Order: sequence, then structure tokens, then C-alpha cells
Amino acid sequence: MCSLDPEAKMAWQLTIGLLLGTSAFVWATWGTDLSQVLSLIIGASTSFWMGTAMLFLIQQLLRAYRQQLLVQSRAPEYRYSQSLSTLCIGFFLINTLPIRLGELSRPILFNRQSNLSMGSGFALIFVERLIDLLAAMIMALLTLAYADIAFEHPWLNDIQSIAQTAAPVLIVLICCLLVGAQFLLPYTPKLLKNFVKALSELELKLMLKVVLISIVVWGMSCWMYVLAAQGFELADINYFEGMGLLAFTMIGMAPPSAPGFAGSYEAAFVVGLQVFGSSDANLNFAMAFGFHWWIYTVQSCTGIYYLAKSEHKATELLKVVLNRSSTTSEPQSIDR
Repeated sequence: MCSLDPEAKMAWQLTIGLLLGTSAFVWATWGTDLSQVLSLIIGASTSFWMGTAMLFLIQQLLRAYRQQLLVQSRAPEYRYSQSLSTLCIGFFLINTLPIRLGELSRPILFNRQSNLSMGSGFALIFVERLIDLLAAMIMALLTLAYADIAFEHPWLNDIQSIAQTAAPVLIVLICCLLVGAQFLLPYTPKLLKNFVKALSELELKLMLKVVLISIVVWGMSCWMYVLAAQGFELADINYFEGMGLLAFTMIGMAPPSAPGFAGSYEAAFVVGLQVFGSSDANLNFAMAFGFHWWIYTVQSCTGIYYLAKSEHKATELLKVVLNRSSTTSEPQSIDR
């Protein structure tokens, strides 16, 4: 089977993303009355709008600090203000461009701000994503173990009992992996070699700081979903259910997607609400749509603000991102 060139591959992924997003949006809105959905969104409490925005902004500040620590391991002069600007711009592009093209923006900005090589920038992003992936695995298992799942089946009770035992074991194993990556590297199977090698390159003190910040960030993110449920007067969503909704939406953003993760995010959110017992189609979609695009608006405001005040022109940065996505050559340093 012949391989596609990068431009054809990107076009194919974009087509799949648009089809998935459209199909997911149709499914998520099936059986809803859009006038009732709009009424529910308008009627959501102020605590939802203000609380989720505040938690999200605090989360961004913490993620910028985590990113600064990672970049400083290669470029000690890297400042927090640079990290916050890069994170806000990068996540704005990730959340706006299709098929996660915006992921390329942060290594580009690292290079421009601190002369960090593109290869090193991608490696740091890889480490960050690995840690977030491990966090997602833990959250999924904790959700299965402790969330109130609506399905009534004996086998589900058995699985939840197993998950309650497995969750602390998984947490201990992941902690050992993060802390002892340098020692485990010689014994690591080939399949996991790059994974463990990336973790082993961080000093233990730095790794502990990054892990602690990640725990706070993801723990805080779960509360945003709880606030959303309270704002829409949905009583069945507590902390572990909020954790489950976060896990569902993370899964929804993994495949190729339409711009803004439109459709796929709402569908994943609605599936999560159904799993946790909410059967009101109008309420489910109103909460999913309202939450998604409110957080997107808040994040976009920060990204646009830093784009406006930075020396990087949006059109020029977008052009570089698209050029990088359509080449398979080794990334070179970008001139200022």
C-alpha cells in the first residue's frame, strides 16, 4: 500500500475530521428542540459562567508554569511571561485549527523566544503530552471505580470492584515510572523505549514539580464540569462524574476533528452525561454546547490578546504552522 505525501495526508485527515464532526453534531442534536436548548443555555446560573471561567484561567496560569519548567530544562533564560504567551496562543490555535494543526505552534514559538531547537521543542511537548496521557488513564480508572454509572448490570459491579483495587496499583506504578524512568530505561521493552527515554531526560526534582502541577491542573478541571452541572441544575454530577466527563471529552478530541472540535466535543460530552444517568436530550446538549463554546471563548480571548500584543503576526504564524505540517523534513531553526 503506497503512502500518502504530507499534503494529501493532511487533506485526508481534514476530510475525515469534517465528516466525523458533522456526524457527531447531528447525533448530539438528534431529538432536541433548539429553542429549548437556547433557553436552557441562557438560563444557566452565573456561578457556571463565572466559576468555570475562573477555574480555567487559573488552570492556564498553572499550565504555563509547568511549560516554563520544562522549557527551562533546555533554555534556562525562558521567562514565565513568554511561557504564558506561548501557551495561550498555542492552545488558541490547537482549539481553532482542524486536526490539531495548532500543536505545531508551540515549538515554533519556543524557537523564536529562546532559540530552542524545533526538535527539542517537540520533545518537550511530547513529554508534557505523555504526562497528560498518564493522568487521563488514572482519571478513566478512577471514574470506572467510583463514579455513579447509570447502567444496572452485575458485571459492571464486578468491573467497578476490580477498578477500585486496580486504581491505587496503577497510581503507584505510574509514580514509579515517572520517578524511576532513568533506572528503568535499560530494562524497558523496545515498544516503550521512546516513551520512557523522554521521561528519563528530566531531573527528578523537575519531574516531581511537573507531576504535582499536573495533579492540581487536572484535579481542578474536574470541578469545572461539576460547576457546569450545578449551573444547569443537573444533580447527578459530582466530582468523580465530573472526572468522567473530562475523560470522555478528552477522548472526543483525540480523533481527526473539525475546527474547534465542533461536534465531536459535544457528542463525547453527551455520551458521558448519558452514562451518568441524564436522559434529557435538550439539557444534555445545552450543557455540552454551552460548556464547550464558553470555555473556547474564554481561551480564545487570551490567545487573541497575546497574539495582538506579541511581535508574531497571526497570518505569518499560521502560514509557518501550515508549512511545517506539510513537510516531512527535519525541522530547522526559524529566523525571527
